[in-house]
Amino acid sequence: MSEDFQDRRSFMRLARVLDVKVVDLDANKEAKGQTHDISADGIGFITDMSLDRDTNLELWLYIPDNAEPLYTKGKVVWAKMVDSNAYRVGVRLNKVDFAGISRILRTIA
Repeated sequence: MSEDFQDRRSFMRLARVLDVKVVDLDANKEAKGQTHDISADGIGFITDMSLDRDTNLELWLYIPDNAEPLYTKGKVVWAKMVDSNAYRVGVRLNKVDFAGISRILRTIA
């Protein structure tokens, strides 16, 4: 790792795989995916939908706690193709969600 690298994240990321529904608000398209990592202010996920930087999203995280999916909004910070029909995406959430993270933490055994 480069000495110049500086992690600017405000919150620790949890490696957690959850199903996610993604709606591109700019293009009015919907896709499914799986999270890669989650924090109080961001989500990393993999999907088959190509997304551009600064795309506005609605997301529904399916947490295995028998409650409604966790709904949130965010904006694409980065996206890259990782396979012929798979994209890894980093999203900054519009607001910090400690309650949502708490729900996720309670499902980790």
